[in-house]
Amino acid sequence: MLNKEKNIGLVWFRNDLRVDDNYVLNQASKKHESIIAVYCLDPRYFEVDRFGFKKTEKFRAKFLLESVIDLKENLKGLNIELFIYIDYPEEIIPDLVKKFEVENLYFQKEWTQEERS
Repeated sequence: MLNKEKNIGLVWFRNDLRVDDNYVLNQASKKHESIIAVYCLDPRYFEVDRFGFKKTEKFRAKFLLESVIDLKENLKGLNIELFIYIDYPEEIIPDLVKKFEVENLYFQKEWTQEERS
């Protein structure tokens, strides 16, 4: 488990699941002795939109799961634990911040209106 004496940063992975050339992860690494990471399979990804389509169907879901598994392995090589949840990020992240006494939360800026909402 993480030492509570250290300053801890939390990286919230959303759409950019790369480790190499990841600006947010790089910034967190520069500023913190310890980093934890989180990825939430947001239930909203699987809802039906106003046109009757799911945003994430089975092939995209399979690709997403494979990508998250790769991310976990890549982060493990950097000694960073990735916590994976099937839940709303706004429910999970505050609990992680409190539990691990996180000093800063890092995430990549989203560009499209849908992602920002």
